[in-house]
Amino acid sequence: MKIIFLDIDGVLNSRRFFANNKVILPPSAQIDPQSVKQLNQITDATGAIIVVSSTWRYAYMRNLSGLRDFLSGHGVTGKVLDITPINNDSRAQQIQSWLDTTHRDIDAFVILDDEDLGGKQLDKFLVLTTKQEGLMPTDVQKAIKILNG
Repeated sequence: MKIIFLDIDGVLNSRRFFANNKVILPPSAQIDPQSVKQLNQITDATGAIIVVSSTWRYAYMRNLSGLRDFLSGHGVTGKVLDITPINNDSRAQQIQSWLDTTHRDIDAFVILDDEDLGGKQLDKFLVLTTKQEGLMPTDVQKAIKILNG
């Protein structure tokens, strides 16, 4: 199994997207369709499934079913399997905890995030996007390479 740990802010949306579309609220309007297409390219090319690591899972989409509906409603075609643990640990620790406690066979994983997680053991799996641009074609190619080896 291949896993994508997905952040949302700075990955599926960006400052460029907000500026070009004058997006303010609600959050349901804050997903860039172009970034979703980029994410779908990764899942289509690799068969990877999604584990949401974004802080959106805390307040806005606390239940997995709602999160699945939200993402699919915005065109995400990849399967959303799970979320990382909700606790006070760092995102890197939450991802590592999910990896340590899962009972599934994981062949490869990638982390799509706009923040350096500071988890040195996870750095080689991180595709670092930017808050300014979000998920870009070069990020897609890097993620596919990590997932497909």
